[in-house]
Amino acid sequence: MPLPGQDLDPPKKGTPLTYDLYDFDGTIYRYESESRFYLFCLLRRPYILPLLPYQLLGVALRFTKRGSQKWLRRFFCFLPFVNAEKLARHFWRHELKNIRAFFLPKNRTRPAVVCSASPEFLLKPICDLLAVDTLVCTNLDSGEILRGKAKAPAIRKALPDAVFHSAYSDKPKLDAPMLALAENQFHVHKDGAMTAL
Repeated sequence: MPLPGQDLDPPKKGTPLTYDLYDFDGTIYRYESESRFYLFCLLRRPYILPLLPYQLLGVALRFTKRGSQKWLRRFFCFLPFVNAEKLARHFWRHELKNIRAFFLPKNRTRPAVVCSASPEFLLKPICDLLAVDTLVCTNLDSGEILRGKAKAPAIRKALPDAVFHSAYSDKPKLDAPMLALAENQFHVHKDGAMTAL
């Protein structure tokens, strides 16, 4: 199976740019970035530990209809007490080894769009490092979490004229609306293997 972004034909003049579309956690990054970033911060800034009960309540709200769009902001309530941007950059220096090889810039020939439920402050440093063309993700200030069916309209709003060659996700059922934007869809398994859908 060709690597993502291979077999690229040069676009004709005046035609929309063709992208590849990716989920982040579990797809191009082997783990869940939010929980691993929190543990990373906790080890280096242990004074945030007293906030944990409040955070756990937020996690519980994730599974309620009313709190499903609010839990992430509560989970990241420790951000005002740390230098979040600096810690995020430091975190990704440690975690770069857990980015799947197929997503490294040398293995891509089409522009990459990443769409994720994880927050922008956390993903922007690694997406900049990996030369991602467009990042579409959760904005903690707005409170809307880009998960499941919320991804496709957010992508179309950000790139209304884009054409998507291939889309990749480790959760093809949850991300089905996003995957449907692309001509080719792939399920990325835990071991990094891909299955065409």
